Amino acid sequence: MTIIEAIQANPVFSDLSVSTIQYALDSRSVDGAATYDSSSLKNVELVSADMYSDMALLPEFKEGQLSMKYDSEALKKRALSIYLKYDDPKAEELQPKPINVGVTDASDVA
Repeated sequence: MTIIEAIQANPVFSDLSVSTIQYALDSRSVDGAATYDSSSLKNVELVSADMYSDMALLPEFKEGQLSMKYDSEALKKRALSIYLKYDDPKAEELQPKPINVGVTDASDVA
């Protein structure tokens, strides 16, 4: 089995084109034609996390009775868990941002 076949085996990605998967592989410089083994697990999971993150941005699609909608929050959570597992910098993009309310220290409070 190749790396791209391992990714395609994930049912979440069944609707994605080969070119979409190849783009994600290329963005991480991963050879999709390489043989999938335990040493490639990290790359497969990080590429998958990138695709989960991208899929979370897809709009709902309806045509006739066909309807496709992805659970954006679940996809983001899955991507974040993989990014955190490998200490990937993309985790920062998905984590909640702290809110600065303008108070810098106790002297600012009346």
